[in-house]
Amino acid sequence: MESNDKKVHRGVFLLPNALTTAAMFAGFYSIISGINGQYVTAAVAVVVAGVLDGLDGRVARLTNTQSEFGVQYDSLSDLISFGLAPALLSFNWSLSTLRDVSPLAGKLGWLAAFLFAACAALRLARFNAQAQNADKTYFQGLASPAAATSDWVRKEIAHWLSTHPPESVLIVLTDGELAWDNEAGDFDAGRSTALPEEMRGVFADEPLHVDLRWARAEAQLLKLGIEL
Repeated sequence: MESNDKKVHRGVFLLPNALTTAAMFAGFYSIISGINGQYVTAAVAVVVAGVLDGLDGRVARLTNTQSEFGVQYDSLSDLISFGLAPALLSFNWSLSTLRDVSPLAGKLGWLAAFLFAACAALRLARFNAQAQNADKTYFQGLASPAAATSDWVRKEIAHWLSTHPPESVLIVLTDGELAWDNEAGDFDAGRSTALPEEMRGVFADEPLHVDLRWARAEAQLLKLGIEL
């Protein structure tokens, strides 16, 4: 029995690291998709990486398998998925066209993408250096996945909608609420908490969306067979 318990524990210990690896793969896939000009697929891959990144820590806490290795591995995964992947996606999709303006503008384009990746690396290094001594009562810094909710993303959405039809947008819901009002022909402003203002009043019909909020619930993890 003792031997079986050890085997089960070792298997459970791999679960959070497997999710971290999956998140890193999603970030890597986003980079490849962006290089191939599949920008929507690349953006969705970053969102998937964000969901998986939220799951690995939650699973580690549920199974009591937190480790220093997991912390460092998660940071390396975050650098790829939320540092390099968004930076290269922005460059391939938009910033690379600055070279058509002038050689200097082209260099400023890739420099801006690099600065985003460098800031993500600095933030993760700072977090790791202070992880042991930081006061857990206060939140320090912006988590890498949370960069997706910044004002810059809202500007990117506005630019995309100004140059592409609304039907090209796929909404991936990971938190909050999304409610469509058939009578008004728009999202319900009072109930839709997950929608930026830039996406209101632009759809003639209810747009396609994927609801991934289930992945954030601890109860769902238990249903998948992860037991304390």
